[in-house]
Amino acid sequence: MAEPSQNNGIPTIEPNTLYVGQGVCIKGDVLVPGILVVDGLIEGNVSGRAVWVSESGSIKGKVVATEAEIHGTVSETIEVKQLMIVHGTGRVLGDIRYGELQLEKGAVLSGTLSCVSDEQAPVVESVLTASGRPRIVRRVDAAPRPTLNGSGTGTGPTSILPPTDYRAAS
Repeated sequence: MAEPSQNNGIPTIEPNTLYVGQGVCIKGDVLVPGILVVDGLIEGNVSGRAVWVSESGSIKGKVVATEAEIHGTVSETIEVKQLMIVHGTGRVLGDIRYGELQLEKGAVLSGTLSCVSDEQAPVVESVLTASGRPRIVRRVDAAPRPTLNGSGTGTGPTSILPPTDYRAAS
């Protein structure tokens, strides 16, 4: 990945790549057009084509990526449009949305899990329009029931309240 350059021996890194080293903490939103490698900590929203979190790496915030490979910890929300791989040391906690999911033995997923795809969600049609819904015409009360004491009045402490019946017009 990094090779010595003619620039005073400073290593050059692939374009559109961000490397967050171990012990480094970034607080704030991160947008990477290419690859994000996290050995340290990011607290904030992350967006990139590919996200790779090492065993020592951690992201706390919303992650949106095309591909992701998790060896460390991601918490809050992660949405991976294509393949998300969670290795045995990986921990993903919170709202998890993925295109394809691959888990190794020992991987931990905790939270809501849903599959996303490039296809549009089905359109839900209303079954009844406002004019097609039945309307209540009148309320019909049932006749009082006789009580256990045999008076037939339906009053007193042992009477049973009748259910209410609503009749709908068609």
